[in-house]
Amino acid sequence: MELLKVAIDSSIAKMSPNFFKLFKNVFHKVALCVQCGVCEADCHNGAIHMDKGTLYIDGTCKHCSMCHKVERGCLVYKSLERPKGISIMNKKNKSLNCYSHHAPKMEWFDQFFKYKEAFAERNTLGSNMFDFFKRFLKDAELMSNNVLGKTADVIDHIGLDDDRSWALMMTNLVYSPQFNWFANKLEFNEICSKEYVISKLVEDGAKESWVSDIWSSFSRISELPFFHVGFGQMTKEGRKTVAITRTPWLTPSPEVVLYSLYKFAEACDGYYQFTMSRLYDSNVESDGVSPVRIFGIEEEEMKKILKGLSINHPDFISVTFTLDLDNINLREDKTAHDVLDLF
Repeated sequence: MELLKVAIDSSIAKMSPNFFKLFKNVFHKVALCVQCGVCEADCHNGAIHMDKGTLYIDGTCKHCSMCHKVERGCLVYKSLERPKGISIMNKKNKSLNCYSHHAPKMEWFDQFFKYKEAFAERNTLGSNMFDFFKRFLKDAELMSNNVLGKTADVIDHIGLDDDRSWALMMTNLVYSPQFNWFANKLEFNEICSKEYVISKLVEDGAKESWVSDIWSSFSRISELPFFHVGFGQMTKEGRKTVAITRTPWLTPSPEVVLYSLYKFAEACDGYYQFTMSRLYDSNVESDGVSPVRIFGIEEEEMKKILKGLSINHPDFISVTFTLDLDNINLREDKTAHDVLDLF
């Protein structure tokens, strides 16, 4: 018996680590199979067949192991799986009031891009407004510790009059508490009254003494070109803002969508393979924010964008739409920062 154990241990030791990963994936596929047909459609040799809930592998199988190389063994399972990590919205919302009532104005951005690294010394904002804007710049990944971020370099190149600049900032900002709440809690094309928004904020843990400041912040932000790229517009009665309506980005940039997909993947702990249904499923709790939640892109429009990206930037993304199933694959050796080089 001991000799048998030694022989088995010796055989296992000779096996590559990749063998164990593929072997584990066999169990994932067996335990979690929902007869979706992805592996059948993707088999290059046509060796996999499903019939009345039973999977068959015929003699044409080349043992290439490609059907087991999708992370965790099954792409559809991976799409339904709750990504690792705790959702931002599950954490205590004590920082929902990120910018008080000092949300930025257009002239602040003009000064920032005029002075760049010298902005801290040369701005005319005043100490309180500067402190809150500094927080905003960090959340938008424009500047941290007086060092310009790569996003700032791109925006400086394409200009503030380009909607892509604001969409890039929006993509980064949705990973800060206030914008994250806004993107996840307010639906597109629905008029949300001030009373409704305030009640939802309180319900989600915001202090009642904060909510007026947060509403004022939303109002100021809506006056910036963010309203073009998914933030929306305020309804006013006289000088008072009484409601907000999120409106979709009507002309989404494919490269910005690609950037937002990589941000989504990275926030979900390396979630580089998913389906269209995952992007449109707002019931899945996730640290990553789908471009659908950010920009309000319709499904057919998103398919066109993804197909175009796979043609124009195959080194970043590939997509397949077969048998009513869809696979979206981002290159794991690329990052959101790499996407910024495309602008």
